[in-house]
Amino acid sequence: MSTEMVFRLDISQIRAGLFGLTKRMQEAVVQYHNSLKLPIKLWMQMNAPWTDRTGDARRTLETEVEQTPELIRIIMYYQVYYGQYLESMQAGRFNILRRTIAHYQQKYVAGLRRIFS
Repeated sequence: MSTEMVFRLDISQIRAGLFGLTKRMQEAVVQYHNSLKLPIKLWMQMNAPWTDRTGDARRTLETEVEQTPELIRIIMYYQVYYGQYLESMQAGRFNILRRTIAHYQQKYVAGLRRIFS
């Protein structure tokens, strides 16, 4: 007499469900990043700590969302050649990119937690 038990499981439906969940979460994360893009840009422009001479540095502060198979991120940058100088001169006195990261860090993480909970 055999006491063998055979258990068979077709995981194709589970796999499809997990892929769908992953895809929906990825879409939610992309949407979340896109929702932050404009507020971050406006915050940078309003809070840039330097005195404008031409207004070019402030006006050309920009944000965009980059999506690759490995990551989704918000990129903040200057469109003027001297942006790096503004970030680093006088021990960062005029930086806006670092200040923006510090300002949005907790809000950003809280938003991601809402998506993944």
